[in-house]
This record gives sequence, structure tokens and C-alpha cells, in this order.
Amino acid sequence: MDREMLWAIVQLVIFLPVVAALAYFTVKYGLGRRQGWLGTRRYMRVVEQLPFGPRAGIALVQVGREYLLIGFYDGKITLLKEFAQLPEELPAAARPMEIFRERAGRSGSAPFQKFLQEKINFLKQKK
Repeated sequence: MDREMLWAIVQLVIFLPVVAALAYFTVKYGLGRRQGWLGTRRYMRVVEQLPFGPRAGIALVQVGREYLLIGFYDGKITLLKEFAQLPEELPAAARPMEIFRERAGRSGSAPFQKFLQEKINFLKQKK
């Protein structure tokens, strides 16, 4: 191997990982992911977001001292409701997966069928 070829291989081995690392960190922490310049958010912030699919969902957005519940789908945005203050957190009964995880324990030994049957019976009793 001649000297120029060896030097080209050394440069490739050194600079290819550097370029790959820079690309990775640009995608992961780059300006496209930040809201505002250098990550500062002075006027707006997304409080919570609930996706319904790849291009649809709802979001609770704080703008100044107001809170807006917006729906979005296929590039369209709709204001659903305005709040003067932050809505209250949902009660535990409205979060069935958290209840399931608590009952199942860390081992996950509680069968899903039993959990589902309990929820069905609860709904039948409510009627």
C-alpha cells in the first residue's frame, strides 16, 4: 500500500465516527427539537399531549396565564376549550392502566382477564 492510501484510511477511521456522532447529537438535541432560541420558552409551553394516532391527538397548551385544549389532525388545529386555570388531575379511576399495574405488582402475575372482568362488573353495577 502506498502512503497516500494509508493516510486516506487513517483519516476515514478518525473522521467518520466524529461525523456520525455529530449527526446523532444534532438529530437528538438539535435546534429542530427546541422551542425557542436555545430552549427558552417564555410565552407558551405544552403541558400535556395525548396522541390518538400518528397524525392526530389533543394537547393542553399554556399561553401566558391561560390554558388551551386543542385538537389536531392532518395538519388542522381546532380549539376545543379554554381554561382560566389548570384543570384538576384525573382521579385514579380514570387511569385504568395505573390501577392494573398496581394490582398486578411488579411481577405482573395478575391475569388481564380477571382485571377486565372486574371492570366489566363495575360498569354493569353502575347502570
